[in-house]
Amino acid sequence: MAETPVLLLEGPRSVGKSLLLTRFAQDIGQPVLDLDQTAYRQLTQDNPSTLIQSRPPVIIDEYQRAPVLLDAIKAQLNHGAKPGSFVLAGSSSFDSLPTGTQALTGRLQRLAVMPLTQTEIDGAHLLRLSTDKMARLDPAALTEFGHLLESFVVQEAIRQTTWMDSPVTPGYWRTKDGVEVDLVLERHDGAVIGIEVRAGDHVPGAQLAPLRALRDRLGSSFKVGIVFYLGPASYRADDRIHVLPIDRLWR
Repeated sequence: MAETPVLLLEGPRSVGKSLLLTRFAQDIGQPVLDLDQTAYRQLTQDNPSTLIQSRPPVIIDEYQRAPVLLDAIKAQLNHGAKPGSFVLAGSSSFDSLPTGTQALTGRLQRLAVMPLTQTEIDGAHLLRLSTDKMARLDPAALTEFGHLLESFVVQEAIRQTTWMDSPVTPGYWRTKDGVEVDLVLERHDGAVIGIEVRAGDHVPGAQLAPLRALRDRLGSSFKVGIVFYLGPASYRADDRIHVLPIDRLWR
């Protein structure tokens, strides 16, 4: 922050970028402009310069939801590029934004937010939920459990890609119709692996729909889709789509 006008936190969903950003903002008494919120996103589309004219550092989460914002930031920096002016976080790689929007190349520092592995947490209680709530199927507890489980699997899978010889780019896939794959891993040669997480002990056929959609969209570039779940069995569920127990990640 002391040397660059823009700090960019990069990484897929559920690795802790938003939490890190929120805690940083709280420490310095600044708001977080979350572009997942409709009001902020609309303001960005209508008048992006207004959003970024706050007292620095301006902190923006999910910046990739409004790429036009990058041009506005560049314009402001042209009038004086002070270190620590902006902190951005997003779930997409800066390199993957449309041509013409990569306005800040050479003016930002990129920081990959990497998660902990199962080995690194070393038996810590990841899911700190009341057993009473879980036992009585408390809806809020079950929802929280699902989010935490997805976060855990995504973090573990991404971290393990760092051990591979060839570079792997993590991300996620979401269509305008709301079809979404939790984690997409792309190798340097364009080969893609899709990963979904299900907090249940079985996987109904309908829950394979996101991976099927990604497979059909990518064709031969889609090498395999994996649904991690809480059941004990491993099996092939469809063409290039497999269902695996979550513990297969580290066993």
